[in-house]
Parts: sequence; structure tokens; C-alpha cells
Amino acid sequence: ICLFVEVGLGSDSIDVLLDGMSRTFGITLGQADQIYVVVTTIIALVVNRRCVGIWSIVGGIAASLMVDAVNLVITPLELAEQAMPVRIVALLLGQLGISGAYGIYQTIAHGANATDAIALRLSEVLPGAYTVWRMVLDAVCLVTGAMIGGVFGVGTVLYVLVNGTIVARVAQVVTALKQRMRTTGAA
Repeated sequence: ICLFVEVGLGSDSIDVLLDGMSRTFGITLGQADQIYVVVTTIIALVVNRRCVGIWSIVGGIAASLMVDAVNLVITPLELAEQAMPVRIVALLLGQLGISGAYGIYQTIAHGANATDAIALRLSEVLPGAYTVWRMVLDAVCLVTGAMIGGVFGVGTVLYVLVNGTIVARVAQVVTALKQRMRTTGAA
């Protein structure tokens, strides 16, 4: 999150919203993430309780608390002021970090992230697959964030183009490693 936002080249849809909230309300990126996590977790608990587990809550809170701590290291680097190659490398590292985290998160039992829980429920009660509803939720975050000052750019496009593939691959690798560990441990 921090690399995406601080590099100033645009970020994923939710981070565009968080960036806009931070800029508009004069709060930190971590505080904006905490607000987002609380609101989406409450909505997810109301509409899709069965998909919300302890890790949905713990993971969301831990991630939003870490944002400000990590930003203490990232912000002094003034990434938006660096040469374009440095900004691009930081953007790519941010993409790998966020996609990798989402991929690992999908392999943890007892809790989808709140946004996914909402999208899953929408796909159960309204026409359209999960992927469609997830894109709708992402679009709402993106448009709202851009309207309140969040940065939309090449990083946003990169996220849309590669995030799903990286998340799926990381989830496959982690699942295979977990299976191998179970098999080796059982032998």
C-alpha cells in the first residue's frame, strides 16, 4: 500500500480511495485504511457472516496498523520525487507485495477479507458472478477515491492487468507448499 501510494503513479482501487481519504480528511493512510476496514467488516458481518472469520478481522486490523508503521520508513524516501526508473521499481515492488499478500491471505482458513465477503454475497443474491461484483466494488472505490483526490495512474492500470494472475499464482504456490508440508509431516 505504502509503495503504491508514495510513488505517486496510481495504485489499486482501494488504495486510490484510501489516498483520497487521506488527502481530503487530513488523516494518515493507516487511519484511512482503519476506517475502510471497520466499515467493510461491519457490512460483511451483516450481509455475509459465514465468510467472515477471526482472520478476516485480525488480518484487516493488523494490516491497517502496519500501514502507518511502514510509511515511517517509506515516506522519507520521497519516492514521488525520484527518477522515473526508481519510481517504476518501487511501483513493481508494491505490486508484488500487495498481490503476494492477497495470494497468501486466500490460503488462510477462517476468513475472507471483508471486500471479498461482500462481493461473494452480492453474487449469491443478485445476478452476476463474484468477479463481476468484485469489479463493481473496486470501481466504486476507484471512482470515489479519484473524486476526492486519490491518484489514478499507470499503477492503477498495472494493478488491474496483473493482480489477479499474481494472486492466483501465489495462492497456488502456497497451497502446494502447505500440501507438501502435510504430506512430509504425515510420512
